[in-house]
Amino acid sequence: MAQDPPQEQLNPFIERCMPEPRVVNVLLEGTNEIHQVEVFVAGMTFQRAYMVPDIREPTAINHGGPDWGAVSYGYTLERIQGYEPPVFLFPSDASERIDVAIKRLDKRIFEPLLAQNRENPYREIHRMQTPSLTDGGYVHPLVEALEDDHYLYIITPFADGGDLTESIPLQPQENMPVELQAYQVYKQMLDAVNHIHNNPHIRGQFGIGHRDIKGGNFFVSQGRIRLADFAMSYPIPPGDLVNHMGGFGTPAYLPPEIAREGEFSATGCDLWACTVTLFNLVTGMPVYMMPIPTDIFFVYNIMARGLSNDPNGEMVEALFDEADGRGRHALQEMWQRIQGLSPQLRDLLSNVLELAPGQRWNMQDVQNSAWMQLSAALLGA
Repeated sequence: MAQDPPQEQLNPFIERCMPEPRVVNVLLEGTNEIHQVEVFVAGMTFQRAYMVPDIREPTAINHGGPDWGAVSYGYTLERIQGYEPPVFLFPSDASERIDVAIKRLDKRIFEPLLAQNRENPYREIHRMQTPSLTDGGYVHPLVEALEDDHYLYIITPFADGGDLTESIPLQPQENMPVELQAYQVYKQMLDAVNHIHNNPHIRGQFGIGHRDIKGGNFFVSQGRIRLADFAMSYPIPPGDLVNHMGGFGTPAYLPPEIAREGEFSATGCDLWACTVTLFNLVTGMPVYMMPIPTDIFFVYNIMARGLSNDPNGEMVEALFDEADGRGRHALQEMWQRIQGLSPQLRDLLSNVLELAPGQRWNMQDVQNSAWMQLSAALLGA
């Protein structure tokens, strides 16, 4: 029986914030005028400060508990060398220079929950400060981490392309069908996951399992897809099998064995979630909402193999017969979306999203699949 994954020592570097009020001296660009302005946050070493204009509303973080935190969008004021006390450059076009996302988390809410070993923002910072993980551009990088008595601030580059949820569903483009677009996205997702899985920065481990793969945790920056939010991540134990970690997470992306709080493959868990995200992109629909037999989509897509080219006809027929009018309509829409997919893609989806863990495709199987090979050939990759 596999053991729980060991918890590494977390020693992230977090700088203290300026105390309230956060007022700094700024030099207006193109003038010799120095003014005092209030900034959103700044570190005590005064290397930079961050302002948050009113042009974009903060995004509430709607997981982890009530009032867990929010993400604000701001721009960086760089310190001008040679001034004491510190002075920061205030660009003339500052309000148009959004370049950072500032995740502010309430310590009073999340710190009492750390003992549950679910989401841990200190772990997230630790990962983004690990060069072997961030090298290569597969992981969304950290600008810096700050804290005061009440809040933790995780500051990352602003993703100009948003996250993958904004691309669901993909739309046909001239000379670029949806499935070819999906291949380009999926391949980058797999590259990122492969990178963290094969990064043994902790002695005796095989890499990092993410545990919360979904469209909202892939950011698009300058056309490249990067993986983010490592708060649920963990070192992959020898043998890849994790005894249990609880059924927490985003249910629509969890393999059924995790929902049952059973043993699971660390790498397989992330591949499953990447493939669910692929299905979201090509259909605009969830594979299921909960990986349990009371979820009609889970029964159809996973138990009855509705994603495959050869579904279980008797189980599908019984499911349609037993569903009420609303359920039949939902199943009919699901059937139509799946019928619109190529046989090669359906083969990949059904073999990764296979109910029996021992029969699922692994990463190498996916890379060698007909859909991946054909898509690469069509794109000349």
